[in-house]
Amino acid sequence: MKSGSEKAARLRSKIASLRYGRGSQSAKIIAVTGAHGKSTVVKLIAELLREGGLKVVEMVAASDADHSFETDPFLLHRRLVDASRQNYDYVVLEVHAALVKSHAIPTLAIDTLVATGDSPELTAFSAVPVRRAVLPCGLQPPAGVEHHNLMTYGTHEDADMKIVAKQLYRKGTEVSLVIDQHTELDVASYLVGEANALNVATALATAYVIGVDIAKFAEGLARVERVMGNYDYLATGAPYAIAIDRGGAVDALPALLESARQLAKRRLIVALDMPLGHDELKQLYKQVDRLIAVADTTPVEIDKATDHEEAAFVAVRGAKRDDLVLLVGPRYARYNDQGRPDIESTIGVWHE
Repeated sequence: MKSGSEKAARLRSKIASLRYGRGSQSAKIIAVTGAHGKSTVVKLIAELLREGGLKVVEMVAASDADHSFETDPFLLHRRLVDASRQNYDYVVLEVHAALVKSHAIPTLAIDTLVATGDSPELTAFSAVPVRRAVLPCGLQPPAGVEHHNLMTYGTHEDADMKIVAKQLYRKGTEVSLVIDQHTELDVASYLVGEANALNVATALATAYVIGVDIAKFAEGLARVERVMGNYDYLATGAPYAIAIDRGGAVDALPALLESARQLAKRRLIVALDMPLGHDELKQLYKQVDRLIAVADTTPVEIDKATDHEEAAFVAVRGAKRDDLVLLVGPRYARYNDQGRPDIESTIGVWHE
């Protein structure tokens, strides 16, 4: 039985859709969901489509906002109508749990569904008509999506956008792909790490199924020089590298640390501000040279900090030339109006 609040949310979303008229929203919606990488994939898709000559607007979730399109279906539909009035071809929409909870998904006309991985949010689209879908190879496509409108991606042999090789660098990533079993493609991105190689493949698969010319892919990727909170280097002038990452899903952390391990010239020191258990922390500790964690239960071999600033302080205080300090957690991914991480100024003070 549905609760009163759930019924109210459904009714509110339906009224918002009727008020703003879904039929008058001509801008096509690309919905991006999944447990991790959504913001990055939204940005990559948008720039690839722009390079292809399309007019695109991004709607990225504002997780710290009390009032946003995620929680207010009236604001969501009003922004979609505005995009159509301004003659945008596509709206690339990031889908978080809050948007699903608002019950707005059934009121949207979804052109393309993009999943960065399996997630509870993905199930919200099971009963929603979708024209095209981009999924990790092995996931079941939504009912009604025709074969030519489906793109799968990943390292599996059957993937339509198959990653065959990748090379990680401290300032970017090179990815070799095979499209539809026969077209070879080598691309480069400023984004760092194995997770971003997968994000690149996801975005390219989306641009491909929409019809963007492959010849535009390289320039489209080059448009994205940085994504805030995604392996973002800090400008401290220190003799060692410092990067921050939002962290995302817990199961994505091992891949993040493995990439950092490969990129570290010397030691890898990690400050971790995420709610992890004792056993999870012990597993991550095996991948690094030193781990400082903000957690309730911390194994004896792991340094414990009371908050994210103390963890960052301990990490940089112990760093030496050519080490890599990685600050992981959502509080490290808070930025000021100039687009710089808040923690950057704090670390700068420590090194004055």
